[in-house]
Amino acid sequence: MKADLEKVSSLERKLNIQVPAEKVLAAFNDAYKRVQRQAEIKGFRKGKAPIQTIKSLFKDRVMSDVINELIQKHYTLALDQHQLNPISSPTIDIESNIEESGEFKFTAQFEVRPDISAVKYEGLEVLKEKNEVTDEMLNNYLENMRKRSAQLESITEKRVIKKDDFVMIDFQGHDGETALDDIKGNDLPVKIGGGQFLPGFEDQLLGLNVGDEKSFDQAIPENYHHKPIAGKTIKFSVKVKDIRAEILPELNDEFAKKFQQDNMEALRTSIKEELLHEEGARINDEFKKRLFNVIAEKNPVDIPPTLKEEQKKKLIEDFRHRMLSQGMSEQDFEKYQTDWAADFDKTANFMVHTYFIVDKIAKDHELKPTNDDIENKITAHAAASGIEVAKLRNYYNTVDGRSRLSYQITEENVVKFLEGKVKVKEVSKDKIKD
Repeated sequence: MKADLEKVSSLERKLNIQVPAEKVLAAFNDAYKRVQRQAEIKGFRKGKAPIQTIKSLFKDRVMSDVINELIQKHYTLALDQHQLNPISSPTIDIESNIEESGEFKFTAQFEVRPDISAVKYEGLEVLKEKNEVTDEMLNNYLENMRKRSAQLESITEKRVIKKDDFVMIDFQGHDGETALDDIKGNDLPVKIGGGQFLPGFEDQLLGLNVGDEKSFDQAIPENYHHKPIAGKTIKFSVKVKDIRAEILPELNDEFAKKFQQDNMEALRTSIKEELLHEEGARINDEFKKRLFNVIAEKNPVDIPPTLKEEQKKKLIEDFRHRMLSQGMSEQDFEKYQTDWAADFDKTANFMVHTYFIVDKIAKDHELKPTNDDIENKITAHAAASGIEVAKLRNYYNTVDGRSRLSYQITEENVVKFLEGKVKVKEVSKDKIKD
């Protein structure tokens, strides 16, 4: 076999492969013999039909089998010969008609990894947000705790419904003169201004009092999740059963004890520690993105189109699954995907770029995880999540699962390595503009 390598571009290679005539003839002979052993032809016992008969009946089939066999075998041999590891499936072009007694020529063109000599990072400056919890953050957190612990109490004085009230209603929807069995309810709680119901529905209740009844037309959005009424105008009949106000608890030691703390000082300390942990995770994640952005700008890499498209498809599919699970319609998602196509493309490009940088640094500085590192990570995940180690191990015990976990650890190791090599400048949040 002769296999000449041609550099088409920085990312593309072409193999010009020539299979000698004797190899072609041997492949044909083997293929005909295989067919002969299995063929059941009238007038002959199975496996006993003459080769000439087999050739006359199965020539096209054998020729197709031989072409596929020769391409697969000699393409693999040529890759080994030139120590190539393609990252895309090859485009095959057959350059000569195949004959039993002649040589066979074909080309295989494919993408390869970009060549990165060394990653430059010395002297680069990367901003990192200071992890600090302000009084405003702490007070906002406490206020949200108060709201989650609020009690609803019926309004004793006679007054009309206003914003932020909780209202108990009975309602019935009509499509024309037809009462809709699936658009009705009793004792439905509605927070006025909460935006939990149809757009504009809550505004119709403003100014009503307990016992009041009201009918009004409500336009239903085209993309409404309940398809039978989507795009229609539905007449609603509503009766106000009760008006309730949200009563917030006082921030005192009794409040703190509900959250297993002795007093408010202890609760504030506990919340601050939790916020520092949460903020730390967010800050580290944003720093990692900022770090790789700076490194990527300093180290341009030719991005293989195939890998970028694969990553882009994965991003879109993951996002699609998440949005549909949250109630978005297929139609809305298709529009979103079109509107944000450039962002998906940019993100996919950056992720592939980052992968090559991480991989190169990890190889150069021996930062890839060992089997023990992977096992320790699984154990740590189990402890943090409360999932049994055996279950997590089974989850990661696939080629794809183990590969993803290995890359996660590799990336963490590379980030730690780079933090010691670049200049990390800690600044307040308002000083960072991504």
